[in-house]
Amino acid sequence: MLSSDPIVEHNRQGWDRLVDQQHALTKPATVEELKSAQKILDPIGWLEGHPRGLNVLCLAAGGGRFSALFAALGANVTVVDISAAMLSLDQREADRHGFRIRCIQAD
Repeated sequence: MLSSDPIVEHNRQGWDRLVDQQHALTKPATVEELKSAQKILDPIGWLEGHPRGLNVLCLAAGGGRFSALFAALGANVTVVDISAAMLSLDQREADRHGFRIRCIQAD
């Protein structure tokens, strides 16, 4: 659920604009990155294994990057973001790669 606070609305609109402008911060993971998802997400081994089957929350992390990387490794992914445009990138990438993710728009 989104707040009616004008600052929250300004933030949401800003992220939506960045998606429209195809800003670097809104670039989804590439196919090559998905092939190396474990190395990208956990370069020094802090995850202590594979996230397959784990529930992962990508909080304020819409844009199709982290959700796709975790989903590529078999995690159950929920993405929460303020921007519907960012979440649409997540869903587009999930559909494109056959991943199942849950998207929630909230602040």
